[in-house]
Amino acid sequence: MSDPKRDGPIESYYENGQLRSKSSFSNGKLDGPFERYYENGQLREESSYSNGVQDGPFERNYENGQLEEKGSHSNGERDGPWEWYHGDGQSMMSGTYSIGVLNGPFEMYDENGQLRTKGSYSDGEWDGPFEEYNRNGQSMMSGSYSNGKREGPWEFFHEDGQLWMKGSYSNGVLNGPFEMYDENGQLRTKGSYSDGEKCGEWI
Repeated sequence: MSDPKRDGPIESYYENGQLRSKSSFSNGKLDGPFERYYENGQLREESSYSNGVQDGPFERNYENGQLEEKGSHSNGERDGPWEWYHGDGQSMMSGTYSIGVLNGPFEMYDENGQLRTKGSYSDGEWDGPFEEYNRNGQSMMSGSYSNGKREGPWEFFHEDGQLWMKGSYSNGVLNGPFEMYDENGQLRTKGSYSDGEKCGEWI
């Protein structure tokens, strides 16, 4: 944000007189602490700028004052650990950024605190072991990614945790033996894939 006419501390207000934002400019660019508020006076966002771009710790809150997300910026890009929260304070997501892209472990939770997704990123792509769960904590799928594509054995499950499908991926496509099961555990389909296409005998 740049405005050549602005220099020094700046404050803006709602029509009811409540402080809306508080910041500081240097040579027309945001520079230093930055704060925004809801109309009810609750702090909405707190961060800092350097030469017009966000730099340093960052926090955003819900209108009820509950923390919504927190992390840090470096030269305008998300950098370092980040956390997101539901409106009641339960953790929603957590991950780590490296100059604007996700890098490292990542987790996602529902509003009840149940872990729903667990995996890892590398340069913004899913990479490594991955698991997804339903609201009851039962596994829905598990496997691994490599550079954003499914790689190696994968398993998928019915809502009750019973195995639904299993197969193996290569560069994101099914490759090798494949099986599918009914909810009662009965084998429904069995065959093989080659480069994403069915091959050989299928039952």
